[in-house]
Amino acid sequence: MKVLETKNKDIIIGKMLRNAAFGIILMEIAGAITYIIDGIMTSRFLGDIALAASGIASVSYTILAIISGVISAGGQKICCNEIGSGKKEQANKTFSMVIFITLVVSIIIALLGIIFSGFLASLMGADVKDAALHNNTSDYIRGFFIGAPGHIFVAVLIPLVQLNGSNKLITASIAVLTISDIAGDFLNVAVLGWGLFGMGLATSISYYLSAFVLLLSFISKNSLFKISFKKLCFDNLHRLLTIGMPRATKRIGNFLRPFFINRLILFAGAGVAMASFTVQQNIRYLAESVGVGIGGAVFLIVGIFLGEKDIDSLVATSKKALQYILIFVGGLAIIYFFLSPFLAELYLDTSSPSYSGAVTVLRCHAVSLPFLAFNEYYINLLQAEEKIKLTNVVTLMNKLVYIVVLSFILVYPLGTTGLWLSIPLSEILLTVTIILANGIKNRSNPNRKSFFSMFDDVDIMQGSHVEFVINSKEEFSEMQKQVIDFCNELGIDKKTAYMIQLFFEEITMLIINHGFDNRKKHSINIRIYKDEDDIILRTKDNCRAFSGKEQDEMYRKIRENEYLGISMVTKLAKKVDYINVMNINNFIITI
Repeated sequence: MKVLETKNKDIIIGKMLRNAAFGIILMEIAGAITYIIDGIMTSRFLGDIALAASGIASVSYTILAIISGVISAGGQKICCNEIGSGKKEQANKTFSMVIFITLVVSIIIALLGIIFSGFLASLMGADVKDAALHNNTSDYIRGFFIGAPGHIFVAVLIPLVQLNGSNKLITASIAVLTISDIAGDFLNVAVLGWGLFGMGLATSISYYLSAFVLLLSFISKNSLFKISFKKLCFDNLHRLLTIGMPRATKRIGNFLRPFFINRLILFAGAGVAMASFTVQQNIRYLAESVGVGIGGAVFLIVGIFLGEKDIDSLVATSKKALQYILIFVGGLAIIYFFLSPFLAELYLDTSSPSYSGAVTVLRCHAVSLPFLAFNEYYINLLQAEEKIKLTNVVTLMNKLVYIVVLSFILVYPLGTTGLWLSIPLSEILLTVTIILANGIKNRSNPNRKSFFSMFDDVDIMQGSHVEFVINSKEEFSEMQKQVIDFCNELGIDKKTAYMIQLFFEEITMLIINHGFDNRKKHSINIRIYKDEDDIILRTKDNCRAFSGKEQDEMYRKIRENEYLGISMVTKLAKKVDYINVMNINNFIITI
């Protein structure tokens, strides 16, 4: 079957990418800021032993990040697939399963952390012979694990709230998290005097408040997801755990890397070099947040388009993500590079022997950012395609293997400079590896679009389809004949073809009259897709959502044949769905 050319999808896909990246970037920034402030407050008011204890106890973050990462990635991927396939009811069952698992697992983790805080302190490296250090570490762990459900729920809920189109609530929840954590820290050191237990408790309370704000998204009548434990189904549990495993691999790699790198730094430059490296570690998550956000957005959106079996949108999403990496991450890297001396001064005096090393390591980190963002994008792409073994391999190469190997190679001839250079070189080497391996793997693929194409081997048996993008009332008339021609190619009888053409005409006018205004750029994607015995008609637009009342009114008019074309097609339909996901309207008719 002939597949007609598609027009530019940038408006809708760009909006989806920005919306998806927004919450992830905010969360990364908030986490980095609260971590920095907690460190400063502990150092200034509780002393060096408390600071050392909080550093040892920071492994607690990794433990919760591993658990929340697995549940979050697996849950959002399955939900995205089901939404893309138009299975709204099944997506709700998966959502409820995710909430239930998160609740049960997080309570168990909280209880274990509180009960065994002393054991965990010893396990993390706080020697029981040093009573002050051990007790401080245990205190922080106990206060921190009280908030385990809050921590895990925030990480799990943010991508689901993004799908729900509630970015304002994400902003509010992050603001609540940051402000309440800072206020709690001040209250603890100035009034309560609960030491490191109070610092951990302040963090716990802030995450509970943030999770509560996020849960408000699902109370709305128009919410895409509804929490219901009446019909819990765990059929997807194994798939959820399998898909989420690379997130655990990433955290484990981040956890193991300092065991090697820190020892090499101390070997090559002792405390002076370690102080330089600590500056970079403090700024690291802030600097990497944009790249991580774009990668996370790709994971979310690719899951939806895989459910839709829409390879063209996958390619368009990939291109737009790479544009954002080049423009935004590249621009950030340039600014970061030139601001490195000023950033180093925030931590070290210019006369400090560690200052010049800090500037060098910050600049090396700046150079790495675009390559790191590309690697994050590719890892998220593999995970969304459920190529789990390959995702785990690339993740370990990225987070552990390449940087450790390069550090060992470069430290002897170049000293600490070699260690700093290993930061960008490891990311660059992985980027080159990905591009070459992908090109070699697909070199004999007859469907290969280019050497760089990332989707030539995606497991989608895509049927014949036609797709249009409409930005004004006048544009649809130009495409009406092409709709009829495509229906004829599929062997659809003339009466049904006419009804499909009339359906798209009416629903396009309905969308334009309902949602177009002069303040924003609007776009409607129209797609006809032959999937085995089914014909799927889909419209996607970036106009305002239809409220529950407006949906009821629209369905009433359809039943009363006020929209004749829509009415005729829905009477033929096996399934009719309206889904608003990430503030994008989707009408899906299966006939």
